[in-house]
Amino acid sequence: MHVYDFITDQEQHRIKTGSRSVNKDQPFEMVLSGYRDLFLEQLDKLTVKEESNYLNQSLKESGDVQKWLDGLLHIIQTDGRNITQLFADLIGVYEVFISGKHQTAVSLLYYFLEKYDLLDNVYYEMLGCFFRGRYIEEGKDYMEESFYYHIPFNQRFRIKNQRFSFSGLPLLYAGESLMSTFFELGAKDLEDRSIAVATFNYDHLTQVHMDKDWQPIRSRNRIFDITNSIYDVINDLFYEAIENKTPVASPGDARSPIISIRRAFRKFILSQVCTFPREQHIKDQHFVEEYVLPQLLTEAVRQHKYDGILYPSTRFIQKKVDFGKGWHNMIFKANIAMFTNYVLGTLYDEALFKTIVPHVIDLTQVGKIKSMEEVGKLLEAVHSMESFLLENTCESELRGRFVIQLAHFKKKIKTYEALSIDGKAYLDTYAGKVETVYMKEYFKYIRVQVMKVYPKEVRQFFGKRTDEGGRSDEE
Repeated sequence: MHVYDFITDQEQHRIKTGSRSVNKDQPFEMVLSGYRDLFLEQLDKLTVKEESNYLNQSLKESGDVQKWLDGLLHIIQTDGRNITQLFADLIGVYEVFISGKHQTAVSLLYYFLEKYDLLDNVYYEMLGCFFRGRYIEEGKDYMEESFYYHIPFNQRFRIKNQRFSFSGLPLLYAGESLMSTFFELGAKDLEDRSIAVATFNYDHLTQVHMDKDWQPIRSRNRIFDITNSIYDVINDLFYEAIENKTPVASPGDARSPIISIRRAFRKFILSQVCTFPREQHIKDQHFVEEYVLPQLLTEAVRQHKYDGILYPSTRFIQKKVDFGKGWHNMIFKANIAMFTNYVLGTLYDEALFKTIVPHVIDLTQVGKIKSMEEVGKLLEAVHSMESFLLENTCESELRGRFVIQLAHFKKKIKTYEALSIDGKAYLDTYAGKVETVYMKEYFKYIRVQVMKVYPKEVRQFFGKRTDEGGRSDEE
């Protein structure tokens, strides 16, 4: 198998399915052992000489890309001993838990994250706009921001067993894209108009705001990432090769250090183990064995002082996702689970909503939106804002965050321009139109933040020109 194909979610799902058939009707620890055996067997056979089934056609023809993937294969296979032990340790954590030693299992996983050098932070570009949806309920005001908050602390009894949280513990779950949000809610397709939508936008200025006691508000931006980051890291490197025909440097350079690649592949394994599809779907099911390791991971990363977890949706396996000839990226599959901090006598973690800020838009006219036209205009506006920041402001960490946010936003737009789901262009679906409206709102949100930091420079650069909403920059 080609090394690039091996790191796709499709191939890993196939291996997981195989581990079920090998150990049919066996307890989950045997399924995990079967997955490990199949994974390691395939790992030893990986090559770059076979034709890839998933790699972009233009990249298949690039000698630089083939050389890079050959370097990737070498890095992975030389870490084989650690990978084998990593599997053994993960399975051991699960076995300790089912032996009745919950806290010991958490402690082992806490150490596991240190042992395998997995305690990095999510890239700032991933902390942008997240979608939260709820089915419209009679008598509920879905234009109220509070409709989309986490389940209140006085209603913990409503919180069921979830993949990254135990029963009774409220987390704020949201999706990187609206399609992910729809599918996570169980929507049959992307035309479901019974789902109300809000966004939660990351505020990178949180640390400069003050609370009611005039203390700086702590930003909740330490997020543990177990998305398929090795796949997206690789495709981000290839992005410039596709867009600008630039050469791809060998692994180990400043853009892809060997230590980062090795860590990303180890986290890839952790991600796959934590996203095993549920085998049983029983009404009022009290225990889900596939949820044990991700739930223990939540406790372990929380003890490591993280504020949440970024993880991939498992709801795309049966969906036909097509990028055409465009750049491949799975950013739209990411979900976030933000931890809540309980304050005695409160219903919600109000401080959380100062870091990840809710926004609700009236969507009654969304059917009239011409998404492709709108995202084209939006892409031009993003380019303009990037030019402003790079040409008219001083280099700083804060400017860097804005630039990274915009770069990520631009990649998302380019992804959506090419993306189709089950044979239909995403931007032509109801969900795609709604996301287009919210992307415009999110760009305005970034623009307001930029104006707060660079008011004089913004006025000088943009002058009296108006934005998409008809407001002047000075308003």
